[in-house]
Amino acid sequence: MKVTRNIKVNYMDPVKQLMDEHRVIERLLDVFDKIIAGTENGINVSPELVMKNVGMLMECANEYHGAKEEDVIIPYLEEKGKTELKAALVSFSNEYDACLKYMDNILEVLDDYASGDLSVTMKIVENGLKFIEEVRPIFEKEDEAVFKLLKKGLSKEELEELGEMIQEFEYSWPGPMIGNYQKMVRDMERDAGRIIW
Repeated sequence: MKVTRNIKVNYMDPVKQLMDEHRVIERLLDVFDKIIAGTENGINVSPELVMKNVGMLMECANEYHGAKEEDVIIPYLEEKGKTELKAALVSFSNEYDACLKYMDNILEVLDDYASGDLSVTMKIVENGLKFIEEVRPIFEKEDEAVFKLLKKGLSKEELEELGEMIQEFEYSWPGPMIGNYQKMVRDMERDAGRIIW
């Protein structure tokens, strides 16, 4: 007698994953904000901490999360004819990209800061504050205007398909995954706390 079992494969929830990534990026922004506040208040913040935070922020937000949006989600929404969701996501992506000029200004002077040139401190502070102020609201708005609406705008099958495509991205991604980023940002919060407060 042959026994058959119903095995249900659980696909990752792409909406939850994307929103979890936003929360990690926001925590990195919080650390960056505290680093800037410490620098602004004359605390000698190590260049390593600044570079580590900026590097992880750019990697997680641009290369990990942003690439998922650009290379997976936007083409998928295009393919499925979800033009309004696609347009909203493209708009938020463009809004974020416009803020990268502030990060470019910071990256321009990080080597000088690492060499002990404190004359660049205000450039880091000013551009950091502008970046945080303009970027922080983007993720919450994107959650509401795009990601939460994916659950309503896509069928269960389409959400599963999108989840599988995001998993494929994860498998090919050479860097850390969301769980690793969550641990790394926790460590960074602790390290920043020791130095700044």
